[in-house]
Parts: sequence; C-alpha cells; structure tokens
Amino acid sequence: MTSLLCFVCQSIFRGKKIEHSRGKGHYHYTPHHQSLDSLHSGASVGCVLCEQLACHLASKVNALENLEWLKSGRLLYDYDRPGQIEFRFQFKERNAKDHRFGHFFRFGVVPLSSEDSKKCQLIETNCVSVSGAYITLSHRWDFSDFLKLESETMKSLKDGQLICDLPATFRDAIFVAQQLDCREDWVKESPTMRHVYGFATLNIVAGHSRGPGDGLFNTRESSKLDSIIVRSNWDDNTNADYLLWDKPALDGDFEFAPLTKRGWVFQERLLAPRILQFGKKQVYWKCSQLFACEMWPQGVRSFEGNLLRFGADLDGLDGNGRMEIPSLEDSTEIPIIFLSKGPVAHWERLVSEYSRTELTRSEDRLVALSGVAKLFQQTFADDYLAGLWRTPLERLLCWCRDEEKEQDPRERPEYRAPSWSWASIDGPICFTTTTREDKLHWLEYVVRVLDAQVTPLDGDKMAQVKSGYVKVEGRLRSLRVISGKLENGSNYHGTEFVGVEVGGTEISDFYSLIDTEPDCELNGLLLWVMPTLVVVETAIELVLQISIEGLMLRKRSEQGVESDTYERVGYFIHTCEYGSQFEGAFGIYVKPDDNEPDVEKAQSYSLEFDPTIQSWEVVTIV
Repeated sequence: MTSLLCFVCQSIFRGKKIEHSRGKGHYHYTPHHQSLDSLHSGASVGCVLCEQLACHLASKVNALENLEWLKSGRLLYDYDRPGQIEFRFQFKERNAKDHRFGHFFRFGVVPLSSEDSKKCQLIETNCVSVSGAYITLSHRWDFSDFLKLESETMKSLKDGQLICDLPATFRDAIFVAQQLDCREDWVKESPTMRHVYGFATLNIVAGHSRGPGDGLFNTRESSKLDSIIVRSNWDDNTNADYLLWDKPALDGDFEFAPLTKRGWVFQERLLAPRILQFGKKQVYWKCSQLFACEMWPQGVRSFEGNLLRFGADLDGLDGNGRMEIPSLEDSTEIPIIFLSKGPVAHWERLVSEYSRTELTRSEDRLVALSGVAKLFQQTFADDYLAGLWRTPLERLLCWCRDEEKEQDPRERPEYRAPSWSWASIDGPICFTTTTREDKLHWLEYVVRVLDAQVTPLDGDKMAQVKSGYVKVEGRLRSLRVISGKLENGSNYHGTEFVGVEVGGTEISDFYSLIDTEPDCELNGLLLWVMPTLVVVETAIELVLQISIEGLMLRKRSEQGVESDTYERVGYFIHTCEYGSQFEGAFGIYVKPDDNEPDVEKAQSYSLEFDPTIQSWEVVTIV
C-alpha cells in the first residue's frame, strides 16, 4: 500500500533506518511537509497520510498561519501483514464452568429479516420471570415523534409490536441481538441501572446516531477502514511492513462520539461489562480485557506494542473486596505518585469526565451517576455525600470549575446539592490534587471535617438531595476585593484580581475561580476564605513554589440578616516563589525539615501557624 503515499511520506520509510529505544520515550522525528500548501498537494494526489493530517488541521487553519514545518513522529510498529479483517467476539462466561465462546460476523449495512410479521414484545420483569442472556441499548432521543414507552402505549407494546415499525436504531439493535443469540432486550428504571447494565451480556452504543431514526450503521468508505500498511525500503536494514493508524481519529470516533456527551450514557457505558459501540467510521468492542475495533481486531496497540485502552472504566474496582482509603493524617508519608492511584483518584477522574457531559434535566446530575456511586459504595463501604465520600472528604472538597474546558461560569441552577458539592453547579469541574500531581513535591491538608450530613429527596442517598451541610475546622480569614478584575491568569486559568485583602493584609497573585455567575458586584464585597490545602510544587524554570488554596465562602442571609452558616461561592489559589513571606496573610508558614529546599529531590516539610492570628474556627457550610 506504499503507492498510496506521496513522495514526502514515502521518504519516512526510505534511506537509513534510525534505531530508537522502545518504551523509554525516545522518538525520532523526520521532517514532513514544509507548508500547508505542500500538505494539501499530498492529499490531492490521494496520499492517505496527508488526507488524515489535513482533516485534523482543517479546523485549526487560523492557528497555524505561521506554521513553518510539520513533524511526523514514528507512531509506527512492525507487524506481520494482517490478512482479511474479521471481528471476533470472545469472552468468558461468568459461571462455574468459566468456558469460552465466541461469535463471528462482519459488520455492514445488513437488512433485517424479510419476515415483516416478526414482532417484539415488552415484558415487565417484576410480573414475569425472565431468564437468559440479554443486551442493553444506549441511544439518543431527539425531538421527533417516535414510539415511546408511555402509559398510552404500554398495552400495545405488551401485545407485541412489528419490528419493521420500530425506529431504525431499535431495529438494528434487535438485529445485533439476533446475531449474538440474546433472547431478550430490556431496560428498567434508573434506581436499578447498576444491575440492568452490569448484568447485561452486552451494551450496544449508538455512538453517532442523532435520534432513533438514524440507526446504528453509518454510510462509510470501506477503503478508509483498511489498515495502512507501508513496506519500507531501507538502505542499511531488513525491510518490514509497518502498520500505520490515526490515534486521534480513533479516540474521537469512540470516546468523543456525540452520544458520549450525554450524562446518562456515561454511566451506561461504565456499568456494562462489555460494550459494542457503532461509530461513524467503524465498530468498537470494549471489555475488561480488550479494546478492539475493525481496524485492530486483536486489540489496539501502542508504539511500544502494549495494548491500549480508551475511555473511562471501572476495571480498577474489586467487587469481592474492600478498598481502604488512606487516612489524611498519613498523607505526608504517602509518596506523591500514589495520589493518582486508588479509589479516591479513580472517583475524581470519573466525576471530572462525567461533569463534561450534558443532561436534558439538570436536576438529574446526581441521579445519572447513582449506579456508579452504588458500585463504589459496595466496593469500599463509605458514606456517600452528594457526589463526594466521607472518609476522604477533606481532599474531595478541593475541586474547582475547569476553565480549560469551559472558560465562563454558568448561572447557578435550582438547588440540587449543597454548595460544597460539585453537583451544585453545571459544567466541567476538576479536583486539584489529581490534576497537579506531576509537579508536586509535598502537600498537606489544613482543614478537618468534623461532621457531614445530607438529606435525600426520596430516600435514596445516591440520588437527589434536598439539603446537606458540612461542619469543618479551619483557619477562616476575611477577603475583600479592593480593585477590579485584571486578567485571566495563565497559571491556574483563574481570574486574577489587581488586589485583594486577606485578613486586612493586601496581597497579589490571588486567583479565584467563581463557581457560578456572580449575583452581585464583587468589588468591595466582604467574603471569606478557608485554606484547605498547602502545596510545595515545581513552577516554571524549576523553582519551588508554594500554593495555598481553598474555599471562597460568604455568609448566608436569612430574611436580610446574616446567619452563622456559610455557602461556597468559589475556589482560590494563592501562589508565591518559595522564601517570600506572602503566606503570612493566612498565618501559615512552610518550613523544610532538612536544610534548604531542593527542587531536584523529594523532601519533607512542616507547617507553622502564626499564634497572633485567629486560630482554628469551626464553621458550617451548606
């Protein structure tokens, strides 16, 4: 297939072969097209590599006006030339025999059986005993008038509905179920999502269907599905076949398909033990052991030859045991690298990804994740508090709006969670401990949760709540903005103010991330800050930087009178190069335990608190 490459792309595989070390991150780059015009010329003659690269750059032309040259990394791996691509399903039965079975079939636009008299029937599983394997379907509604399960249609659906009268997505799903020999296809209401999707043989995902009428199968060019195999022509080495593939395109087709932006689908794909996702370009398979597609039927592999996985999953949870969460008192003894491991970090990553999805009904923000939450609770038996967990609550309070994903705050929605929960706002969020792990040297939490409670709306603690509070002990300081907004801060993607006063002391380098659109002018407004976390980290030019971060609060008013309770309005990050005395405004000082701080090696630190500044205070946040 080398003939499908232009001369510039062919030159990557000609001449002297430069050896490189696999698995150590040492990549060799060779010059590619020198300009966008040259790239487009390659695409115009049918070069498959240039076509794919041009597609990626099409939406970024304005940002690439000053592009001088392009690089082509060797994102390649030697393989024997694959034969005919055939997708195979093979997985273990979860029973005592634990035997293997497989299904073979090719994907394409295959018409349903011509027997127009075939019917499907709605079965109420709480009335009729149903046994055997079944599949589930994740799909997207639209605003068209299509057949739905409603009180008016329940009887006719129980009597039986002609399959040919169903919307295309449902017809296609039934066809796939027939190929897999699954006799039943049913879904129940959200409180049992964990069992419905978790016990299904397979979850079919209509990734690019805009509505029920679109079906599973997209029109596509079969030539685009062929693996791009290039035969080298080395001067000094044995020639071999190279298999080329487009990782961003695969990631976009699978993980960022339109359906994956829906909040309910995030949970459905996570809970299912196996998913069969129909993309725009090809079909994907994902289970606990394998991520595969039509182009990679034996599994997608990295440059080093390792099996790759795409998308969030729950594979790290052991349903047969309990995962202990390390005590925060031991946090300084835990190597920083472990902050990104374990169930707490797993939950933080899942919530961050889930927060980027959208819901038709915003009040479902907790409900649409309840099945995953119940699985976590079953695993490590902790109290669930409106999207957070009790044992690591000091850590989980350290979240903020993710301005990298969405710059402007949204309006505050109707009440659905306490202000200290990420579920109280719309839009993407991130947890600060996990996102900055790669440059951390040391951290310590400086807030202690004394009590936390939520009251569920309908008795289910994993779903909607009608009230909640957290009682914390920390160093509460007044905050007053003394001049307006200056600019968007580049370091923390927050809002930098010209000046603020903390406890009456004016400071700079104060970044705030307001949770929602302010309902009043911030200048001159009296707020409160409570540090939750002190960090020593590597900043630009390998200098040590201290960060104090935490909650921005304001006192609640009841009938125009301030109460003794607070509500969260944002998150702050206050930074300075190590050695300056800025942290005095908070009465917190960071000291190295041994000699001078060293940016090149791990080191322990300790905190000292100014006794002249008001000591620890207990406050209630709702």
